[in-house]
Amino acid sequence: MFSNIKSIFVFFSASMLIVSGCSMENSGSASGSSASQGADIDAIYQAALADSRRPAEEVARDAGRKPDRVLKFFGIKPGQRVADVSSGDGYYTRILSGIVGSEGSVVAENSGRRSSDEFQAKYTEQYSTYENVELNFETPENMSLLDNSLDAAMLSLTIHHWHHSDETGEFVPDIALDRYQNILRMLKPGGVLGIIEHASDAGMSRVVSDLIHRIPSDIAKADLTLAGFVLDSESYVHANYPDDDTTVRWTQDPRDATNRIVHLYRKP
Repeated sequence: MFSNIKSIFVFFSASMLIVSGCSMENSGSASGSSASQGADIDAIYQAALADSRRPAEEVARDAGRKPDRVLKFFGIKPGQRVADVSSGDGYYTRILSGIVGSEGSVVAENSGRRSSDEFQAKYTEQYSTYENVELNFETPENMSLLDNSLDAAMLSLTIHHWHHSDETGEFVPDIALDRYQNILRMLKPGGVLGIIEHASDAGMSRVVSDLIHRIPSDIAKADLTLAGFVLDSESYVHANYPDDDTTVRWTQDPRDATNRIVHLYRKP
C-alpha cells in the first residue's frame, strides 16, 4: 500500500512541477522582475558558481546539490545580508558571497567543535579573500546579530540534529525553539529562512528519524511554525523518490542522492 501511495505522490508532484515549477523556484524573489533583470541574476549566479576560489570537490557536488536552483528559490540576490547558519566548510557560504556581492554580506556561523581555535584559524585563512564574509562562532541560539538585520538565513542539512532529544521525546526540544526564535529575531519582517534537509518517511517518529539522521517534512513544518515562522512554499528540486527514506542517510550513493525537503519560511 505504501508503494501505491508513494507512486500517487510522485505523479502528483511531477504534475505540480510542470504546472507551477517556474513560479515555485522564484517564489522568494520580488514579483514583476523584467527579463533583463532575470538575465542579470542568471549571470551573477553563473559567475558565483564559476569562481576559481571554490574547491574542486565542492564544484563536483553542484550537479547533485543544484545550488543555483535552491538559492533562486530562496530569493537570494545582490545586496542582501544572509546568515549561513551551521555553515560547515562553506559550500554555500562561498556561493552566497558571490551572489550578494560587494554591497551584501554573508555571516558564516559555526559552533561546537567547529569553533575551536584550530577551526577558527582554518576559516580565517579560508575566507581571507572573501571581503564580504563575516565569521561567527556563537551558537545559533546565542548569535548576537542585531534585530531585523538579515534579509535571509539558511540551514542546510542541520535541523535533523535539532528535532529530537531524549528529554523531550516526541516534542520539539526547547533548544531547537530557542535557535529558531533567535534566527527569527535577526531576520527583517518578511525575511526568509531556507531549509534543506534529508527527508524521512512521512509519519516517522522523532526518535526513529533522529537515529537515521533525517526528519519528516511534517515535523519540520510543525517546529518552524511553533517558533513563529510562516511556511511560504516548498520546492521539489531535491525530490528523489527512489531514495529509501527509512534508511540511514549516509548509506546513499552518490553522496547527494537523498530525498530532501526544501522549505521557504518567512518572518511575519
